[in-house]
Amino acid sequence: MPRICRRQTQRVNVISENPDIYFKCSTFIPFLDYLIESMDTRFNQRLTDVMPLEGLIPANLNMYDDENIIKAAKIYGQDLHDDTLSTLRAELFIWRHQWNQNNIPKPNSAVDSLSHCTNLQPNIKILLQLFATLPVTSSTPERTFSALNRLKII
Repeated sequence: MPRICRRQTQRVNVISENPDIYFKCSTFIPFLDYLIESMDTRFNQRLTDVMPLEGLIPANLNMYDDENIIKAAKIYGQDLHDDTLSTLRAELFIWRHQWNQNNIPKPNSAVDSLSHCTNLQPNIKILLQLFATLPVTSSTPERTFSALNRLKII
């Protein structure tokens, strides 16, 4: 526990009687605030906006309608070949028709679906690639927990 000064400007100056309270106030509570805030920003905002792209996976074709998929695709408008809605609607129609006509087993993941994209659906292929590369988890909280364990040992 560091010394307490009257005017501390370079580090946390928590007034406490023992090291446990000092550690809790100066390190643990700010860490929890940061962790909760980053989890909220990461999973609540971005992921819910992009989840309708799951409807491009052939096994999940009936989960989302075209409007929700197009709304999610607008987020990646800069990455698509043609940014017009009519082109994407046409590709979605061809994609759905392709999977409703064939009796082959439908892929369950975005990575498996990529091999079935033809030259007629370049935007669908890009959206599937982007959806496949979305992070499922983050190693940042794992690293911080490891660092927290090292701090507690010291």
